[in-house]
Amino acid sequence: MQPSTIELLGSHTAYHVETDETVDRTSQRNRSTTKSAIPPLCRKLINLGHDPDTVVHVRRAKANKEGYVAVLKRDRTLGAWAAEDWVESDTKSPHRKAYAPSFFAHA
Repeated sequence: MQPSTIELLGSHTAYHVETDETVDRTSQRNRSTTKSAIPPLCRKLINLGHDPDTVVHVRRAKANKEGYVAVLKRDRTLGAWAAEDWVESDTKSPHRKAYAPSFFAHA
């Protein structure tokens, strides 16, 4: 099976190439902590019926050049991404946290 492709657009937006689905977390960039857009996009795709075992390749467009560059060394499944959040703050580098849905959460 061909990997599914997520493209990072800027620092706060993730775009699923095959379905045109996007998660934009730009409005949260001025908070003391920010979360990656990749996990909520993966949760959204699973909710739309995609198989959690689908392998996902994350890429970014090359700066001032044609083509793309892989963002991560290894591809992961939709389910693996959906099960966690990547959080960054002013005082802590990006780190993984288990996903904990809240009453106020929305992807």
